Amino acid sequence: MSKINVNVKEPIKYLELEKNKPVKVTWEVEGDVNEIEHTQTDCGCSSAFIEGNTVEVIYNHGSGNTTRKNIYLYLRDGKDLYIEKDGNKFLNPLKEQIILSISGLSK
Repeated sequence: MSKINVNVKEPIKYLELEKNKPVKVTWEVEGDVNEIEHTQTDCGCSSAFIEGNTVEVIYNHGSGNTTRKNIYLYLRDGKDLYIEKDGNKFLNPLKEQIILSISGLSK
């Protein structure tokens, strides 16, 4: 088990969103942020990075009335970050990870 712990009081952030207006969402990290090896988002409409002791996500809600996006924090657990299958490279689904979510409703 990893030493890292993300503030689990609010792993899902509920937001009111405006179409085509970026919003910044943050989660406080307790523990050693260096235990986070990689951040990954569901799609190109959002980006995630570590800033100090927080995970920061910039999300741009483009269309639709509701949304739910996941942010994956891959932890340093000794397993390879990527695996290869049939000549293709994928993030390792067996690697320890924490999943954060943004859920929102358009104004």
